[in-house]
Amino acid sequence: MLQPIEAIGSEELNGDYSLKLTMPLGFSEIEIEQIIKAPMPKNPQLFRVYNTDIDMLGNPVFYCRHIFYDLLDYFIEDTRPTWDGRLAISKILEKTPFTDEIPACS
Repeated sequence: MLQPIEAIGSEELNGDYSLKLTMPLGFSEIEIEQIIKAPMPKNPQLFRVYNTDIDMLGNPVFYCRHIFYDLLDYFIEDTRPTWDGRLAISKILEKTPFTDEIPACS
């Protein structure tokens, strides 16, 4: 479990959903592209690290976007599925590396 010095979550309606973590000096266990689960006001959310920095005191800072931003670079053309919701999601994700499959819990 991570113990950040500071964790700032930002959630704007139809806008930014991000997390900024400041970790103690010398911390090096987080890498770019890593997924972090963080508590948010409504419930825990998944974030992907997209950038790192060092603050004025030398502490590592990690910038994360909500996991749904993984679809940021995929353009979905006008699609009007008239089937049930599950088929609609499959159609939307058709040309992406993502699937609508729910992983089994162990």
